[in-house]
Amino acid sequence: MTPSRRRTLSHRRAAARLAALPDCGPAVSTPERCFHLGQLVLGVDDLQRQIDEADRRFLELKNQGKPAEATQWLEKGVFLRRRVHGEGSEELELAAQTLVTECNTISMTAIAADDLVTAYEMIKKADILTDAGGLVRDDQARLRLRAVTFNNYGCFYKRRGKLHSALAALDKALRIELTQRQVDNPAATHLNMCAVLSLLGRHRPALQHAQCAINLLRGAVDPRSALGLVGMKEGRDPALLAVALHNAGAEHMHLNEARSPATRAACRVHRAACITHDAACIVPRAARII
Repeated sequence: MTPSRRRTLSHRRAAARLAALPDCGPAVSTPERCFHLGQLVLGVDDLQRQIDEADRRFLELKNQGKPAEATQWLEKGVFLRRRVHGEGSEELELAAQTLVTECNTISMTAIAADDLVTAYEMIKKADILTDAGGLVRDDQARLRLRAVTFNNYGCFYKRRGKLHSALAALDKALRIELTQRQVDNPAATHLNMCAVLSLLGRHRPALQHAQCAINLLRGAVDPRSALGLVGMKEGRDPALLAVALHNAGAEHMHLNEARSPATRAACRVHRAACITHDAACIVPRAARII
């Protein structure tokens, strides 16, 4: 057999071995456990080094105050873990949950800075990751994170002036929170609902959501009750309570209701916030009221 013929057969055998490997890069059932990317064959150790580097770069950039760039490395680490450990693994689960949290955090910062393009991109990533077919498989964690994501959608659409879309997103967040024993920030969801409903001129339901937020923040909570009150992680937050009292006072005034002592107190908080233009500045006053 001529040398050229031997080379041809050798190339064909190599091509056949590569073709037998999976295209998407999951683990191959061989003792070496190798992965391939095009013509490149990578061992588990090589991929683990890439994961370690992605984690290092993520923490480094995050500490430098560059969250958007840091998230790119976090996302790379997530998909490398998917290749090495497979879907449903604990390593992938934790990394995917961290990625969703980072995306939601960046989206809210972007909304505050009026960077709606970045905000939408980050929320959309969190949406995809927490979908029923996404990478977050722990159902309790997935729904908790998904409620936060829909809440952020609501803030995004409110900032764009799409109030009905905002209301639909917040309604989805609230429906999820009503099914969960432990959620992140249900009082904020009620306050966001209150704000959107008020802008739509629906002051009675807006007032009801403000009152729900007040009850949650005061700790008078019946978990998962028909009133929409659920257990939460945020605890008694004086600043958020001040905002809730301010919103309730505003809705009472829209409805020309200021009769009971509690209602008059809420209206006083609202008037104080109007004078200072900042509900957070009236935290001491709100604390005295309750």
